Amino acid sequence: MASTAASTERENFPSSFSSMKYQYPPVFKDLLIRLVKSLTSENRAAFQFWCKGLLPGSMLDGDMTTDAEFFALINSLLNSNELSLTNMKVLKDFLLSIGREDLLQELKKVKLQISIGIILEDYLKFKSVDGFRQGTPMKPSENHSNIVKLLLTSKEENLRLIAQILGQLKPLCSDQNFVKKFTNIALLGSKLSWPMINSSLVIIGELYALLTPQSRSFESGFYVYLFSMTKASKLLSDWMFENGGLKMYNEFISKKQRATISESVPSSLGKSLKDKIELLGSRVGLPLRN
Repeated sequence: MASTAASTERENFPSSFSSMKYQYPPVFKDLLIRLVKSLTSENRAAFQFWCKGLLPGSMLDGDMTTDAEFFALINSLLNSNELSLTNMKVLKDFLLSIGREDLLQELKKVKLQISIGIILEDYLKFKSVDGFRQGTPMKPSENHSNIVKLLLTSKEENLRLIAQILGQLKPLCSDQNFVKKFTNIALLGSKLSWPMINSSLVIIGELYALLTPQSRSFESGFYVYLFSMTKASKLLSDWMFENGGLKMYNEFISKKQRATISESVPSSLGKSLKDKIELLGSRVGLPLRN
């Protein structure tokens, strides 16, 4: 079944979102629908048994051969927080147990896509490396902390270059499809690398901050919801998945030494927009400040 989340660009910003809506971005719901439609009757019976101890017995009495009853079981897991946007362990463990490697890979891809959205939202939430120094009550997820810190450090050390990029992008990306337009301008997917992943996330984060009125005050999950529906999110997460995911991103950070900025950097003023985005990627350095 084709992914409904990936098939269309839906970057519009409705006037109101509910916090409940943020918990269920289309990419997550699409995964659950594909899971239900792909499991055999034997798989469904096994999942019903797998949920013993997680849900009251009364929630496990339905006929799992029908889609309606099986969706009701999934809904019960969501309502009890045994399954959520950030906790898919029950699905992961079950798919491992029945050997459905195909569905397990799909789950991992969606989980990574959601994680990138969380990283982007944390970048917007904390605004600077000072935002989560020791003693700060809120911090990014432990798995994402080094990545968010790298993005913020890259921004702080390249403000002038970022301002140049945003100055060129703003007239081209002034409507609600700006992430789609950035994706096309930057030719994402054609020459991706870890530095390019980094610079793309910085620029996308700055575009959201610049062009969405919600960026100064937003509920948790708002940007995860929006970004997960974009082509950029899919392109970045697909490349990352094929190249080791968040584990390799963190290894890239741990191995990367501070980039030496070339003496010819001022000449970048005449470079194309894509060259500038690549230049920003080449300046990635370790966020060593405490």
